[in-house]
Formats: sequence, structure tokens, C-alpha cells
Amino acid sequence: MINSLKIGALVGLVAFGFWTKTIWNQNIKLRETNEVMELQIEKNAENVKLLVQHLDREIEYRQIAETALIDLASEVPDVVHSQPLPPEIQGVLDRFHERIRP
Repeated sequence: MINSLKIGALVGLVAFGFWTKTIWNQNIKLRETNEVMELQIEKNAENVKLLVQHLDREIEYRQIAETALIDLASEVPDVVHSQPLPPEIQGVLDRFHERIRP
């Protein structure tokens, strides 16, 4: 009876050791996963910050371009602006537009 209790206790102790080792390994894997995710979060935050800066610059560039177009339109007389282009120049523009806008 006592021998069977000793064997049972030993088997229980070994099983508890394996269970503890399994839990320990899972904990290590989860910590590594957590570290990777935290690094990804930081990198994503940096990327979002850069994207916002890029979009802000694009807005500035668009405003500058619109202002330049308005200034150019006010400097070019309507007669010149409404006059058709020579066929050679119009052909070059048409081919250019066909290539960039399929």
C-alpha cells in the first residue's frame, strides 16, 4: 500500500514537472510573440506618422499647384488660351495623354 502511494506520488510529481515545463515553454513563446507584436505596433505607429506627414506635404503641393494654375490662368489672355494649338503640338499632347492614360 505504501509502495503504491510512493509510486503514485512519484508519477504525480513527474506529471506535475512535465505540466510545469509545458506551461513554462508556452509562457516563453507568448512573451516572444508579445515582443514581436509590440515592435510591430511601434513600427506601424512610425509608418502612420510618416504617412500623415506625406499627406500633409501632398496637400501643400496641391495648394501650391492650384495657386500656380490660377496665377497662370490670370496671366494668359483668353484669346491665347481659347486658340487651338497647331496640329503638330496637339498630336504630341494627344500621344502623351494616350500613353499615360490607357
